[in-house]
Amino acid sequence: PGELQITIDNEDVGGEWSISALYLEDVHGNSARIPNLSDYGMPDSIKIIGGKEADPPILNAISIDKVTVDVSEEPQTITVSVDASDESGVNWGDTYNTDLTFRDSGGGYHYARGSNDNPGVLQITIDNEDVGGEWEIKWLELADVHGNSTLIRNLSDYGLPDYLYVLKTDEPTSD
Repeated sequence: PGELQITIDNEDVGGEWSISALYLEDVHGNSARIPNLSDYGMPDSIKIIGGKEADPPILNAISIDKVTVDVSEEPQTITVSVDASDESGVNWGDTYNTDLTFRDSGGGYHYARGSNDNPGVLQITIDNEDVGGEWEIKWLELADVHGNSTLIRNLSDYGLPDYLYVLKTDEPTSD
């Protein structure tokens, strides 16, 4: 009695772990929460070295190859190039993946997705069955191989337009 242990391994997140409180309970179910353990000689935190990192990827740059697409005769593929960095590696297409989200003029959502075989490239194919008009570029979700992720909504700060335009069927174009 009186000794508590925790086992930490390399699958746990590394970094500074705060020690917030001690919870005690007796055999009758009476319990107490004891904060400020530093008053009893305990440190405020412990540092975990060698655990997995917990920081999300960082977006360095992003670009899109088309902002207007004419799908009246054939489907069009839009390619988004993403330059991102992460200590453990960006996941471009797996369980925790990176994708760019669009919202079409009818309220439907569409996703440019990638693959770990082609890092930094996200694609979406649009055809004449899709809703035409303005497709708002909503956000980029960046994820790393551990599932740490971030949602970036201010993509115009990186030079991306606020929307792309899908020409509606029979919509006139200027050549």
